[in-house]
Amino acid sequence: MSDGAKTDGQPGAERVRAGATAGLDPAASHADFAARPVGRWLGGGSWVYAWPAPERCLTVLWGEPTVEDFEALTRLFEIELRPPATPHASLIDARRVERVDARAFEVLSHYVRAHREPMTRYVTRLAIVRPGGFVGALAAGFYEALESPYPVSTFDDPDAAAAWIDAPEGELSALSALAARISDVPELVRSVRGAITARLPEAEVETIARDVGVSVRTLQRKLKALGTTFQTEHAHVQVVEAQRRLAGSSLSISRIAYEVGCATPQHLSAIFRQATGQTPSAWRDAQR
Repeated sequence: MSDGAKTDGQPGAERVRAGATAGLDPAASHADFAARPVGRWLGGGSWVYAWPAPERCLTVLWGEPTVEDFEALTRLFEIELRPPATPHASLIDARRVERVDARAFEVLSHYVRAHREPMTRYVTRLAIVRPGGFVGALAAGFYEALESPYPVSTFDDPDAAAAWIDAPEGELSALSALAARISDVPELVRSVRGAITARLPEAEVETIARDVGVSVRTLQRKLKALGTTFQTEHAHVQVVEAQRRLAGSSLSISRIAYEVGCATPQHLSAIFRQATGQTPSAWRDAQR
């Protein structure tokens, strides 16, 4: 794995303080969590996993989860499928996921196929809070294609998802707040990226500032303090959205450039190469 300490979720002081606000105790590692999972949480590069009560397990994902992230999560999911675990519901909040490597879905698919029998005994139902766009459609169709061994329902509203698994009010929002605090991406940047994604192909700074509830000057000042700019975040979203279309469709590069707000295919190629080191065509070929 690329970052053992991060993936295993060893928390620093900030993570310990964040965990306390969620009403959960942080675990130092996978082994530490497995020894006493109930009432505890463990975090990785793009995820937080928690077991707030014997009858509920919660996972929050954000950003661009990697194969390593899903491998770490499936090892945690295995804890749910053996004593002293009891039948329980699960919830995966993926609304802040920007992109998922196709190989990560293969990891999850292998996990479901390999553990189908114990899953029928231990998991009563699964709620998924899906992200928008292509990733959301992919997440919604994933368990249908696998013929999940338990009921699965997808939601746009996290409160409705929490209610469906009988989670007490505020439990998911507390874990989401914890995830936001330990995420490498500040909340403002996530909000800006989300607003840009929703506005493409036309995402002007004036509109995005209004969407996130600040003036243009304040937005630019706050982004600068975080070491980024509106132009940088706009280009980041354009590349992420281009990757979604490249991986999930046969659209031409010209069409994708238009849909993500690039004036020309050459403009898309320039920002794409700067972010990934590859042209859009080369990146698409590598995903196949």
